[in-house]
Amino acid sequence: DKMAVVGAADAIMRLAQMENSLMEELVRLAEMNSAGTLTQANFQAVAASVRKQLRAHATQVELIEALAEEHECPAEKAETLQHARRHSIEARSIAESLRELGVRVSASRAKQ
Repeated sequence: DKMAVVGAADAIMRLAQMENSLMEELVRLAEMNSAGTLTQANFQAVAASVRKQLRAHATQVELIEALAEEHECPAEKAETLQHARRHSIEARSIAESLRELGVRVSASRAKQ
């Protein structure tokens, strides 16, 4: 059970780091788009990378869910599953932000 706690804590920390990195990338893209320096091709390349990272993120969430099942203590299991849900929601939010940015990039390029 102690290994499950340590494993889950490590996976949760990695998820938070991934989310921070992805959000920084989205902010960078939004700033480039506002400055008019983001091409559609550049956006598509970065978007593909972000989607790949989101798939890796989903794999980590699944790992946390599996580790939660190893907890013998119901409270620890529930807490770990709550972390997994929160990170899953965060990933959906990042994916939605990426979609919204894609729409803005397309609109910006259409005006040029």
